[in-house]
Amino acid sequence: MGEKYTQPSTRVRQLSKKITTVLKRSQWTLGNHLILAPGARPITTEKAAIIADELLAWPELKNENKEQVHKICRMVLYGIVARKPEKPVNRPKMPKQQKTTRRRESINIIEVAYKPAKHNFHYPRDTLNGEIQ
Repeated sequence: MGEKYTQPSTRVRQLSKKITTVLKRSQWTLGNHLILAPGARPITTEKAAIIADELLAWPELKNENKEQVHKICRMVLYGIVARKPEKPVNRPKMPKQQKTTRRRESINIIEVAYKPAKHNFHYPRDTLNGEIQ
């Protein structure tokens, strides 16, 4: 009862990380990405076993369990195949400018009529003293 239980998934996770790093450097993928090379497609169980055997020759995976490496390698390869291809990133398009309607110039004619006043208005006369008479 003194032993602690460790989850096997952490070991499997570490092993799958090792397999993906080795797979990125192998001839079966393109460059440093998990994209299959043209010679690796289509993935069958026989081809996955061949790839797993080649990965076991790498120094990182020499001491690992063969069955577990085969199983995880097959899962990784099938995961790569099942992925959707990445779409190119499109920049958002600018909204189209709406055509402005032409404004019609209107000319308003205002008629001004001059009518003489009926009563003549005169300002009161100023006196010399400044008083109004």
